[in-house]
This record gives sequence, C-alpha cells and structure tokens, in this order.
Amino acid sequence: MTKWVGVPEVKQALWRVAFALPSAGVRVGGHCPVCGAEGLHRYYGTPNPRGAAGLWEWCAACCSYEHSNSTVPSWWKPVSLPDEGSLTAEPSLVVEQLKAAQRETG
Repeated sequence: MTKWVGVPEVKQALWRVAFALPSAGVRVGGHCPVCGAEGLHRYYGTPNPRGAAGLWEWCAACCSYEHSNSTVPSWWKPVSLPDEGSLTAEPSLVVEQLKAAQRETG
C-alpha cells in the first residue's frame, strides 16, 4: 500500500507554483518540488451547485500530496470515476479509480 505524505511546509509555496498552470487532464507538466521527478497529477471531483469540488494534487514518484476544496476551473476536462463517493483525502482511491476508468475506455 502506498504511504502518502503531506507536502513539507518548506516546499508548499513551490508546490503551489508547480500546480498553478492549467492542465486540462490529470497529468501536470513540470517537476515535483519535493523530489524533482516528473510525476505530478491533479484531480477535481464533481462540482457542487456552487462550482466547488474536492481537489487532489499528488506526485506519483514520491507520494507527496495535498487535498483541499476548490472552485473547478473552466479549463478542467472532467473525468468520471466509478465511485467518487468513496474517495478520501489521500489520493490512493483516486489513482486506483483513474486507472480503472482508463482501462475501461481503452
């Protein structure tokens, strides 16, 4: 099982910069401010009527992550997950469900 870790406080400002650029898909360009790898990902959940949703940002290489609620930006291309209601703050289930959804769509 993946051991997820929160972004270290000294790297949080750089983390936010790394995720500041739009990327319509789950993969985010650039390098992880924690480990330097090219493994950044983001996922916005289904927005509520006010346009806010859960937001997961993570590095697949070092398993650093942040979870928050955010307004879903207009550039985001929604991705349907099989069981979004089961997601927790850690991105493990997001990653598993994204992989399952990708297998189903080929």
